[in-house]
Amino acid sequence: MSDALYFSNYIVPRKRFDYSWWGKAPVESYNDADWMIGDEKITHARYIRNFHYKLKKIISESGFIIENEKQFKREIALFIYQLSNEKLK
Repeated sequence: MSDALYFSNYIVPRKRFDYSWWGKAPVESYNDADWMIGDEKITHARYIRNFHYKLKKIISESGFIIENEKQFKREIALFIYQLSNEKLK
């Protein structure tokens, strides 16, 4: 059985940068134009805020309740940070 979201050989490397530094760093991708607002590159922290807002809206509109908002946001941020790639230009 093949699951597109299952990565049997994916190993998350140790982080060289702490979360605070990483949050301020711009998101890097193959097409930087996808991660720009005007002349400004989107940071990881801004991406997480936007992702959190959209996910919270979907959950709320589906009739579910988030009991601990801070913990929910913290876990989303940690999840994205842990899976991030630190290969910066």
